[in-house]
Amino acid sequence: MKKKLIALTAVITVIAGILIGTNSKNDIVRIHILANDNSSEAQAVKLEVRDAVNEYLAPLLSGCKKKSDAIEILQTSLPQLEQLASETAGCSAAVTLGQEDFPQKTYNDIVYPAGEYTALIIKLGDGAGQNWWCVAFPPMCY
Repeated sequence: MKKKLIALTAVITVIAGILIGTNSKNDIVRIHILANDNSSEAQAVKLEVRDAVNEYLAPLLSGCKKKSDAIEILQTSLPQLEQLASETAGCSAAVTLGQEDFPQKTYNDIVYPAGEYTALIIKLGDGAGQNWWCVAFPPMCY
């Protein structure tokens, strides 16, 4: 029992160290999906786009060790992501990679402070609706 507890503690410590090391604004890429509007239909479509984009990105970003690797993959994938988002949403979609302000957000007990982050931004239609945020790198949302 004690050996299992020690092993579990060691694993948790290693994982925490990895996550804390990547919890800097300079080390992560956020993802932001803006719905066309606040109708229930547009909000459901936003979640469908989220699922399609996450499914597409998961294998591409899973092997990334550095933010620069993730940015390179995302940059080269922008046309495919735009097509995927547009086809999934059934409306126009603009997909960009840039800097954007984010509020403080907590994911799985990890706090990401408010501030400007590198972000994959997906704007569906007018982009006037409620949005969805997460972390694209290190992969947290897939």
